Amino acid sequence: MKRRRFSWKTLRVIVQVFAFLLVGAYFLGLVYPLEVSWRPDLLFQLDPLTHLYLLLSGNGIPHWIWALVALVLLFAVSRIFCGWLCPLGAMLDLVSGIRGRLKLINNSRLGPAAEAGTAARSGRRQRSVLPANFDLYLLITLLVLTLLGSPLLWVLDPIVFSFKFLTVAVLPIIDGPLRLLYNNLDSAFYMAEWWHPVQDGYNAWFSVSQEPVYTDTVLFLLFAAVIFGLEFFQRRFWCRYICPLGALLRLTYRFHPLRRRINPDCAYCLSCEQACHFGGTGEHDCFYCMECIDHCAPGRISFLPNAKSISAAASSAATDPTAAAVKPDVATGPAPARTSYRARISGELPPAHISRRLMLEYAALGLIAYPALRLFDNRTELPLDFIRPPGVGEDEARFNELCIKCGQCLKVCLTNGLQPALTEAGLSALWTPRLISRLGECEWNCNLCGQVCPTGAIPNLPLEEKQQFRMGVAVIDKMRCIPYITNHNCAVCEEHCPTADKSIKYQRRMIDGPDGEPMELLRPIVDEQLCTGCGICERVCPVPGLAAVRVYRRPPGPAYDDANGEYEAGYGSGMGGGYGDYP
Repeated sequence: MKRRRFSWKTLRVIVQVFAFLLVGAYFLGLVYPLEVSWRPDLLFQLDPLTHLYLLLSGNGIPHWIWALVALVLLFAVSRIFCGWLCPLGAMLDLVSGIRGRLKLINNSRLGPAAEAGTAARSGRRQRSVLPANFDLYLLITLLVLTLLGSPLLWVLDPIVFSFKFLTVAVLPIIDGPLRLLYNNLDSAFYMAEWWHPVQDGYNAWFSVSQEPVYTDTVLFLLFAAVIFGLEFFQRRFWCRYICPLGALLRLTYRFHPLRRRINPDCAYCLSCEQACHFGGTGEHDCFYCMECIDHCAPGRISFLPNAKSISAAASSAATDPTAAAVKPDVATGPAPARTSYRARISGELPPAHISRRLMLEYAALGLIAYPALRLFDNRTELPLDFIRPPGVGEDEARFNELCIKCGQCLKVCLTNGLQPALTEAGLSALWTPRLISRLGECEWNCNLCGQVCPTGAIPNLPLEEKQQFRMGVAVIDKMRCIPYITNHNCAVCEEHCPTADKSIKYQRRMIDGPDGEPMELLRPIVDEQLCTGCGICERVCPVPGLAAVRVYRRPPGPAYDDANGEYEAGYGSGMGGGYGDYP
C-alpha cells in the first residue's frame, strides 16, 4: 500500500480549528461571576494594535509588560499568525472552501472543458486588484487618523471583528436553542445528582439571567457580509489589502528567519503560484498557507533558514561569472507566464517597494479624511437617555478614544443591558457601550465590565465604589405612572431599588377608596441624592411600552416638569425629590 504524503494544509487546518476553539473558550469564559484562571482581557493585551493605538492616541500604555510581550510576539510569530492562528483568517478560509465547493458544482455541470478553462485562468485570478502594498498605505492613513483622535482603526482590526462577531452574531444564534434544551432538561432532572455537574457546566459558560440580544446585529451582519463576500471575489482579499494587523505583521516578515525559499532547480511549472493564497509573489510576503509545498515536488520549496534559494543563486550568478546559472525553463505551458514568474522568484524582477511618495500621499489622505469624518460626528450633546457604563466620566471624547469597540463588556454584562451604540452619539461612538435600562439594568453586585475592558475606557472600580457611582438619575413620568393616573398603588420600583436607603420613596396621600372608605395612596418620588441610575426601576416597571420611571443622564429640567404636571405637595422640595442641585 502506498504511503500517503504528509499534508501541510491538513496540519494548518487542524491548528486553525484548535486556535479558534481556544478563542471560543476565552469568549464563553467571560460570563458572570467571571471565575477564570486567565486575565480577562488577555486576547486584546496580546494584540499589538491595542498598545500602538493607545500610544499614538496620547493615552499612554497602561500595561508595559504586556506591550513588550505583544512586541516580541509581533516579530516572533509574524505572518504565521495570519495563516495559522487568526480567527478571522480561519473564517475566511472556511468561506473560501465553500466558494470552492460551489465552483466545483458549477464546473461539473458544464463539463471538462469548463474545468480546464478555470485552471488556466487561476493565475490571472491571483493577480493584485489594488496597488502593490496597498495594505501598508492604508495602515498609514489609519495611524494618521489615530494621531488625530479618530478610532476608525478598530473597525478593521481582525481581533476586534472576530470577538464582536461571536458576541452579536454567533452567541444569539446558539444561545436560544441551548437555553431551550437546558431549561426543558433542567425542569425534568433538577433533583438528580448526576444533573448537578451539567448545571454547573452550563452556568460556567452561559448566562442564565438573560438571553443575549443586541441592537446592532443587522448592521454588523451587513459589515460581515461585505468582508466574507470579498472572499468570493478573491481569496484572502481582506488579508491582502485591508487588514491593519496583517500589514503590521507584514513589515516583520522581511526580517523573519522562516521565509519561503525556492530551490534553484525549480521547473517553473506555476503550480505554486496557482495554489498560493497570495498569488505566489515570491519572498516579500507570505502567510504560510503551505499550499505551495503541497503542490510542488518534494524539496523544491522550503521555509528553513539554511535552505537554498533561487534568488540567492541568481544574485551569485550575476556577480560571479563562474557561479552556476539558473536552470532554464523545462516545463510546458504559457511561455509569458513562466517567464514572468521566473523573473519574479529569481530576483530579476524585484517586488514593488514601499514608495515614500505614496506614503506621504496616504498620510495626507488621513489629514483630509479626518475633517470629513467629523462632519458625521458633530453632535455636541448626548441624548438624555444615553447612559454610559459605571465609572465613565463626563469626558465623552476621551471615552470614545479609549474604547476599541471590542464588545467584551457587552458579552460579560449579566443583564444584557449594555448595548452597542449606533449613531445616537455620533460616528466616533459607533459600537461603544451604552446602558439601555429597559432591556437590562446595571446589576448592583456586578462590576465585570470594568474588569474585562482592555484599555481602561471603563474603569475597573471596586464593587463598593461602583455601587456609589452615579451613572444617571431616575425620573418619574407622572402622566404614565399608575398611582398618579389611577387610584391604585404600585410599589414595584420601590421594592426593587437596591440602595440601602431607598432612592425611591413614597409620597403618602389619603383618598377615598372604591368602597368609599379612606385609603392611603402611595405615589413614588425619587431622592436624587441617593439614586445612582442603575436602571432596575425602569426595567421592572409594569407599564407596557415606555416605562413610567426612566433613567436619564441628568434631570430633564423645568420644561419637563411643566409638561409632566404640577408637583404634589411636598414633591420636589421636602423629600429630596427636586431637580435643583444635581451636578
